[in-house]
Amino acid sequence: MNKNEAMKIIEKNELRLKKQKERMRKLREVQEYREKDKKYMKEYRLKEKEKLELAKKYINKVVIYDNEKKCSENNNKLTLKETNINYKSEPLWKKRGYKGVSEKTNIQYSKIILRIHKNYTNKDLNTIILKNIFSGKYSKDDEKYILNELNYLKIENVEKFIDYIKSKYTNCNSLASNIKPFNVIASYIEELIESYYKLSNILINENKKYEYERDNNEISEKDSYKLIDFHSEKIEKKLESIENTNDRLLFSLYTLIPPRRLEYSSITIIDNENNINNKDNYLLIDKNNTKLIFNNYKTNETFGTQELTNLPVKLINEIYKYLEINNKKIGDKLFTKYNKTEELSNAALGKRIKNLFTKLYNEEITLRYIRISYATYINSLNLSNNELKRESTLMCHSVKTNSRYNKKKIN
Repeated sequence: MNKNEAMKIIEKNELRLKKQKERMRKLREVQEYREKDKKYMKEYRLKEKEKLELAKKYINKVVIYDNEKKCSENNNKLTLKETNINYKSEPLWKKRGYKGVSEKTNIQYSKIILRIHKNYTNKDLNTIILKNIFSGKYSKDDEKYILNELNYLKIENVEKFIDYIKSKYTNCNSLASNIKPFNVIASYIEELIESYYKLSNILINENKKYEYERDNNEISEKDSYKLIDFHSEKIEKKLESIENTNDRLLFSLYTLIPPRRLEYSSITIIDNENNINNKDNYLLIDKNNTKLIFNNYKTNETFGTQELTNLPVKLINEIYKYLEINNKKIGDKLFTKYNKTEELSNAALGKRIKNLFTKLYNEEITLRYIRISYATYINSLNLSNNELKRESTLMCHSVKTNSRYNKKKIN
């Protein structure tokens, strides 16, 4: 390109701009154009304003999301370290006003101490004196004997003993169960009160660990196979596969209605409510009003007497088939030992339940897993709080316990 060519291009552009400017001047003089332009610019500005607002909202949303994401990521990395609190709570017997445990607990506690003492010291203990201590009816000589033989409970020795117990029992529940009897003895004898505080703190902190683990709601892949499907069609299909009448009733009681604990072991058959008391459990036989009445069960102090009416028709049918085939009479226990006369213990009923469900599902399923399965099932139904409360009450535990029973699988 030379100078002349460049000048021609510039001149041509100047001429074009001049003509365009003149044309625009004439157009602006036309009123119609002015109105159209005014309307167009108004609409244009409105659209641009809307675009701007949307853009700002989008940017703010992204910023908020990013901040929330960063906050979540930071919280996942955040570590909370809790220091165990050293409690100095007053011994339970002082609050109650007397020392001593029940005969059943006395036997249980004595067995634990005899076993651990033998393993720790390679010596035997006087069982009678030990039981005197737990009964709360012991002499000064009994107390002196305990202080001498269980000298590892003295404050200068107790830490070593605690380490020994912890090395033997790594599970929270097992550790607490085996420390508790020693804790009770330490609470009874004034010279061991400081050791009582130490043992109490272990029990409190182990319980906190146990509660934390339960609140995680986790279940291993292996144990997840122990969860049974409580959808009605699955339960009915499984029930139809059972031929034995006794097994059918047992299965029905724990699947057709919310699964309770082991209070069915002590149920008495009645045909009227004239002579019942508030201490026992009953099955009222009445074609028009068959019902279950529970007074004696673990959480009775919380829920009181429970009457289950409007039982499922399938359950009622199984009850009457069972009663007829087993020739049950008024006043009989619903479940008995295989000799059909002796009352069935809770442990024996628990074993029957485990054997039946293990056979049906090819997994080692205890009553605990049946109750966990049902809690997991109802928590999947998006029930209201009141509905969850009702189901939890029928299982005789709190909504909090029910939420802990709800399990999610972990790898």
